[in-house]
Amino acid sequence: MQDNFRNFSWILPGALAGAMGPTERRHLIYLELNDVTAIVRMEEQTISAEPWGFEELFDPVPDFEAPSVEQIDRIINFVEQQVETWERPTVVTCAAGIGRTGTILASYLVNTGWDADEAISYIRQLRPGSIQTASQEEAVREYAVFVKERNDNLPRRFR
Repeated sequence: MQDNFRNFSWILPGALAGAMGPTERRHLIYLELNDVTAIVRMEEQTISAEPWGFEELFDPVPDFEAPSVEQIDRIINFVEQQVETWERPTVVTCAAGIGRTGTILASYLVNTGWDADEAISYIRQLRPGSIQTASQEEAVREYAVFVKERNDNLPRRFR
C-alpha cells in the first residue's frame, strides 16, 4: 500500500521502501516514524539525512535519466548491506520517488533472482508510474544481464 505523504511505500515490508527524496526535516521525521534508518538519495535537491543519524548513500542521477549499471550495482550493494547485513530498514529516493527510485527497486528484485520484466511490472503495480522512461526500463534489463554474467562467473559453490 502506498502512502500519499512523500510517496512512501514498502516493497519489502519493514525492510525496503521507495519515496520522494527528503527536502526538509519533517520528511526525515516521517521516515523515522516509519522505522527507516538508512536512505539512498539520487536527487541533488534533497537534504542529507546523515546529521540525523541515518546511514546514507548519495549517488546523484539526473531527473528522468537512468543510473548506469555501475551506479545500480553500487546502490544495490549499499541496500543489501543495510537490509540484509545490518537489518536497517532502507528507503530509496529521488525527486518524486518514481523513475530513478523504481529503477533501483526493480533492480534490487533482479539481483535477488527476479526476471527484469517481472520486476518492472511488480514495482509498477506497487508504485504506479514507476520506471518512467524507456532508458530506465533498459537499465533494469542491462542490470539483469550484468547480474547473470557475474553469477555465471562465480565458482559453483557461491551460486
